[in-house]
Amino acid sequence: MPEPLVAVGPAEYLDLIQGSSRINGLLPRGTVAEIAADYGTSPQQPLRCDVFYRQARPEKARPAIVFIHGGGWQGGHREQFWRQAIYLAHMHDFVALSIGYRLSDKAPFPAALQDAKCAMRYIRSRSEQLMIDPERVGVGGGSAGGHLALMVGLTAGEEAYEGEGGHDDWSSHANAVVAFNAVCDLTSANDGKMPPDGPRAKFMGVAFEEKPERYREASPFFRANPKAPPVLILHGEEDKTVPVEQPRKLKVRLDEFGVPCELMTYPEKGHGWFNAPPDFFPLLQVAEKFLVKHLKR
Repeated sequence: MPEPLVAVGPAEYLDLIQGSSRINGLLPRGTVAEIAADYGTSPQQPLRCDVFYRQARPEKARPAIVFIHGGGWQGGHREQFWRQAIYLAHMHDFVALSIGYRLSDKAPFPAALQDAKCAMRYIRSRSEQLMIDPERVGVGGGSAGGHLALMVGLTAGEEAYEGEGGHDDWSSHANAVVAFNAVCDLTSANDGKMPPDGPRAKFMGVAFEEKPERYREASPFFRANPKAPPVLILHGEEDKTVPVEQPRKLKVRLDEFGVPCELMTYPEKGHGWFNAPPDFFPLLQVAEKFLVKHLKR
């Protein structure tokens, strides 16, 4: 179950979030939280998200962002990105979502990607209600969620990945991507092995040896293209789950296509370090700078 939200004053909020506190449910007064909102439909489960935005209606349209949690495509929860979502809503008037999606025990690829794209369409469908600029919608995520965020950004307009979750009148494209510790190449294993019962095989619904082309199809590295939006990747150099060589290769590929791509690597940092003190807030500030540059006008 998600942690309860605790309302605090703006000054107290900034003091706590910049410190070592790991309290996830801090909600500065004046920020609205819609918890467990339905963003789409699927045969296996409800598709739900948590939505955060300033209560005061802005005078001009504001940006939005969809966050996607990690967990090896087989676990995790929406509250993993509550702090980032709430911070951007409070500080920069983003409408920020943190979404759940179908995990690998419910449906294999491309189900999770279809859900993420449905969330992009959903938030655009609320453009008039929440004063969102539909051409300033970003996506972000960590680990498996970072993989899905990159795939959203790199597969714009591909009908097979749109799914039938709803909001078909709206686009699912991303205007910017932020990826923490993201899986960039499903065909590359850090130990040279991909067991048929491992997280990747469960996510794909088939062993690598049986359909390697399917793994390429689901890999951001092989989906890089010149129409991709700006990308920021943050990665620990000691990541044993997703080796840092993966994002380095992706950056080279995006550079070749002329896509703005910032890769920041961090010595002595492993997998998932971005969401824990003392690294959480400095990394949030890096993402903040990138998102403000590309989405806030």
